[in-house]
Amino acid sequence: MAYQWVKDEKSANYIVTLGSPYGHFVEVRDLPTVAAEGDTITVEVDVQNTGNVSGIIGCKVIDVDAATQIAEDATWGNPVDPGVTVTFTLSFTMPNRDLTILFETGHWKQV
Repeated sequence: MAYQWVKDEKSANYIVTLGSPYGHFVEVRDLPTVAAEGDTITVEVDVQNTGNVSGIIGCKVIDVDAATQIAEDATWGNPVDPGVTVTFTLSFTMPNRDLTILFETGHWKQV
């Protein structure tokens, strides 16, 4: 005996949104207020995944005046679950001028 599908009724449309991790800046530790030219400055930056799915998050150090990244990308090697905070260690060299920096957090998405 064979069977054939007979549609009885349809539901309303439901939307399922694509989740995303979100690297949220929490705190910077060990950042000096004074350094000599050529000094290596090493800081720790806490970043929390405040997104709704696990993902790879990271942190960058940006020289505001030069508009350039001054430390290698720091990326957490494994997916970070929502709500979890991880600590990145970043190092950069003090230039021969005052330095205004910002820390940029984010996540990697597949393209």
